[in-house]
Amino acid sequence: MESMFALTSLSAGHTTELQRAALASWRAAGLSPRSFNHPSEIAALAATYSDVIFVPVEKTGAAWFGKHYTPIKAMLNWAVSADAPVLILNSDIELSMTPAELQRVRLLSDDGICCFWRYNHGGDRQLAVIEACGIDAFLLHGRHARGIPDSFLSMGQPWWDYWLPFMFVARDLPMRAVEFPAAFHRNHAQRWSWDGWHRCALEFDRFARKLGEDRSIGACQQMAFTVLADLHQKKQPISQHPEGIRSWVERRFANHRSKIFLELGAHPRTTTTWVARVPRVAVLAFV
Repeated sequence: MESMFALTSLSAGHTTELQRAALASWRAAGLSPRSFNHPSEIAALAATYSDVIFVPVEKTGAAWFGKHYTPIKAMLNWAVSADAPVLILNSDIELSMTPAELQRVRLLSDDGICCFWRYNHGGDRQLAVIEACGIDAFLLHGRHARGIPDSFLSMGQPWWDYWLPFMFVARDLPMRAVEFPAAFHRNHAQRWSWDGWHRCALEFDRFARKLGEDRSIGACQQMAFTVLADLHQKKQPISQHPEGIRSWVERRFANHRSKIFLELGAHPRTTTTWVARVPRVAVLAFV
């Protein structure tokens, strides 16, 4: 299978247990983790997470947030240079997918981006509830990240999770969605401020051009609702399980053009019976 990478930014201020559990789940899904951090943070983080490869990021969001938050653009640049599929996600998101399941989603979204809606819980995944406003993981190939402009929108701060799919949709690239339980998030206290939220909203509007003269926090909140509604309208949900072969054949070949099917190992009371009902089909059945 093709190599896939999980791109995140581990935080010294986040619960180690949650981040370790997230890392383990990514590896179980066939991902190779990379953490993007300022050089001043890497030594301490590497002592805790010795099995993670760290990518130094000199230009962080410190000028805007007062701390070294990693811009999403740094991760996109890495994906472009690696020319590989990547899953960009917050450091406390646990995946519940096998490598084959994740590869299937990747192949189905190879021409654009796939957004994973997160499921929040208080410690029991059986009680997890989908987050209406939260998208915490994004699967894409590096070739589609070329040309995305620079921005200080950063992991750990608001609006990057709307900005990233917005930039894909703005370039007419398809947006798939995983809305079944695959990305889990343990509830914790809010880590961003409303001042930071407003600052990030104004940065988002630098690309979206939706606000007009009213640039208040109230106008930005309305913009958030509008943007999320637009994303919901444009998303193409991916089913949790692959479509059955009979359903796919009947849907794919429902047209009235002439077609020929070759069936090896035919039996009149099994597949041969319903295949013969496909419109304008000629079945060459070999027993």
